[in-house]
Amino acid sequence: LLTFLQACVVVVAAVAAEELHRNRRRAVAQRRFGIHEEWRQRKDRGEYVTQFLHKKRNFPDHFFQYMRMTGANFDFLLSLLEPHLPQQQPVGRQRINNEQRLAVTLRYLAAGESVADLSNSWLMGESTVRKILHEVLPVMWFVLAPRYMPEPTKETFTKQAKEFQQRWNLPFCVGALDGKHVVVDALGNSGSQFFNYKVRKQTLKK
Repeated sequence: LLTFLQACVVVVAAVAAEELHRNRRRAVAQRRFGIHEEWRQRKDRGEYVTQFLHKKRNFPDHFFQYMRMTGANFDFLLSLLEPHLPQQQPVGRQRINNEQRLAVTLRYLAAGESVADLSNSWLMGESTVRKILHEVLPVMWFVLAPRYMPEPTKETFTKQAKEFQQRWNLPFCVGALDGKHVVVDALGNSGSQFFNYKVRKQTLKK
């Protein structure tokens, strides 16, 4: 959950930027001709049915890889967010439930799928996907930030330092930062400077 929370602020900005660059001519065409015929098959062929529900009900291990959390954790997260989500609006006479809206949002965060990819796989318009992200992401931050990322106090720092001391024998430590190895092309005359234990030319980005 913390990974999703930390990504929310950046993601909201990214969604807004993407919306500014969308194809206006396509949007006009969609409004002119109404709901695309393919979107009407969402209940039978959309990813919510073919992937999300199928994995959640039958393959918990695959669901964990798919959503980056267990089905129980997903339901718990939904129970926290649902009272604060805007009222559902029917799209093409097909109402998109809150479970599906949260699933779309988590796939956007966890897998980094583009709005266009989500539109094609979940069988809903790009404008609908953007609307879902704009509605769910702020609610995630509003509900989860106070619960999992409260403003630190002297007491919390003292407790964390004690835990680091007991578990890792690190005194006066209140947190740890992770890093990501980024694959790079070998620079000229760099020798073994960027060669690491993963047997690749990489640099560590923090």
